[in-house]
Order: sequence, then structure tokens, then C-alpha cells
Amino acid sequence: TLVTLPIFSGATHVAYLDTAVATAQQSYTYKYVLYNKCYEIASTSNTGRTILLKASADDGYRNSLNWNTYAEWEGQVLDYVVYKSVGEGQAFFPLSNTGTDTLLIDDVADEVDAELTYCYRILAREGPGNPYGLADTSWSNVVCVTQKPTIFIPTAFLPGDQSFNNMYKPKGLYETLATNFEFRIFNRWGEEVFYTRDTTKAWDGKYKSRFVESGIYSVKIQFDLPDGSRFKKITSVTVLY
Repeated sequence: TLVTLPIFSGATHVAYLDTAVATAQQSYTYKYVLYNKCYEIASTSNTGRTILLKASADDGYRNSLNWNTYAEWEGQVLDYVVYKSVGEGQAFFPLSNTGTDTLLIDDVADEVDAELTYCYRILAREGPGNPYGLADTSWSNVVCVTQKPTIFIPTAFLPGDQSFNNMYKPKGLYETLATNFEFRIFNRWGEEVFYTRDTTKAWDGKYKSRFVESGIYSVKIQFDLPDGSRFKKITSVTVLY
């Protein structure tokens, strides 16, 4: 028994708010048992089980969602509607109706260059057949996942005024999240010709105020991400004239 609630004369509904729960960690099951004045069971309600939504940000810019079925309405579950918000604290909008399926993969490849964090919740809707003429609904917990930031490292550039591609730096959403950032460029003799800890800084192709020679230069990039992971890349760039 979780709690005992009195029924007052003339009351048509009994409500209880359970605040000692962790809805983001587990699903909960409830039912009412009605006792008469002799403390004998007079009636028992159906069982209600809450929806626990889980999500993960997977490789390939896909967010995987899964949740347990809601139980148990007289009219059974009609369908599940997945709601989504792009960015924490933003408004939710309907993403997909999965019918009675409890799995969904959300492909965010076209969105990840604008946002990294996605939040979801599930709405279960009762189907027809409830003998009391009801069509109830139930919401799941809210889950937010963050995709790893995109990063694109160009393989060549033309210093000077020869083209629009005259500054060299990595590009992508890593800039908004990276900490302990280091960007280094070395010539073929191992001399460091460029170094910055500022994600917004780019190399103009100069070393000691003069444009470097054309050729292949080594590039080293590393930074930390909020999830504790560390990005480290050693590659090369070709300087063209």
C-alpha cells in the first residue's frame, strides 16, 4: 500500500499526486483498491503503468528511442505519438506517430549543423472501447540527448588573395563545445608554423610574416568535449599557389 485516501461524502473523483518518484529512471505501476466501511474490498481499478522513455545519440547522426508499453486501459493503447524539441528548453512538436510500436530512430543528419541537443517525450493515447466513454492519455518522461559535434578539416587551401579559400581552419559545431582546444601546423622540417587555442582563429598561410612555400604541412588538432571524450586528429593540408 502506497497511501490511504479518505472518500468524502458526495465525492465523484479521488486524486493522488505521487512526488516521491524518479520517472527518468523507472516505470511505475498503480491501481486503486476501494474498501467499504467494514474494510472489505468492494472494488479494484485497472492497473496503470507509466511510460519510461530511453534514448541514445548514436553514430551516423541517429537518435534511438525506446519505451515500455503503457498499461492497462480498458480501450487498450491506440497509438504512441513522439514529441521532439530541438534544443533544451524549446517547444515540443509532434515528430511521428508510431502506432503501437515502441521504437523509433530519428535521423538528425540534416539538423546537426544547426543544433546538437534533442529532447523527446511520448504521448500514449487510449483507443475506443472504454465502457465509461473515456479516451485517456499518458505522457512519458522527457529525455534529452546530445550528438557529437561535427568537424570538417579541409585538405588544401590557397593563401593570399587568390581565392575565397585563403584561410585555413577546421569547420563545424565543435567550436561551440570544445575546451582545451589546440590547433597546430608544422612544416616538413618539423617547425611549428602556426598555433592557436582559439577555435575561431584561422591560419593565413604565413610563417614569420611571410607566406610559406607550397607543399604538404602536418596538422594536429585536439580538444575536449562536455561528455568527457577527447577528439584528437593528425592529418595534413596542401598549400597551393
